[in-house]
Amino acid sequence: MKKLYREAVDKICADYTVGEAKTGDLAGIYGYDIYYNKTNYELAYTVEYQDDRIIVVIMAGTRENFYEELKRYMKN
Repeated sequence: MKKLYREAVDKICADYTVGEAKTGDLAGIYGYDIYYNKTNYELAYTVEYQDDRIIVVIMAGTRENFYEELKRYMKN
């Protein structure tokens, strides 16, 4: 599983648009799906520009209740 997360992060760093842009409450967030052992995992990230560099901020977890937890996290 760790290898799949690393591969996903590498893909996102190479091209942040590989994820799905979210809308509504999660506008500005991208989601990237990972499937492993019949379970759907999700990476959520934002892209911020600072000194001409891209900084990717990631939250990862299983798909179940993922976006509800992400919304709670974003409020804090």
